[in-house]
Amino acid sequence: MYDKSYLFERPLSKENNLLKCFEEIHDFIYSHDGLSTQQTLEEFVKILFVKIFDEQLKENQFIITDDEWNRVKSGEYATNFTNRIT
Repeated sequence: MYDKSYLFERPLSKENNLLKCFEEIHDFIYSHDGLSTQQTLEEFVKILFVKIFDEQLKENQFIITDDEWNRVKSGEYATNFTNRIT
């Protein structure tokens, strides 16, 4: 298991440099989940497609609110968030 504190130290914000954001996500998955580079790319593409699908349907389910993020950071179970993403 890896230390998740890295995720919680970063504030939620809009990213202006999309390529940089993609590289950081790819690198994080690659370095923490023990997947090959190809597997990491495949997992990342899955996340992108789910996000695009959600936006096209205008359901806005693939999000996390500030309150939910704070609960996750504090170790609480964020039921609404977990149910939406699942």
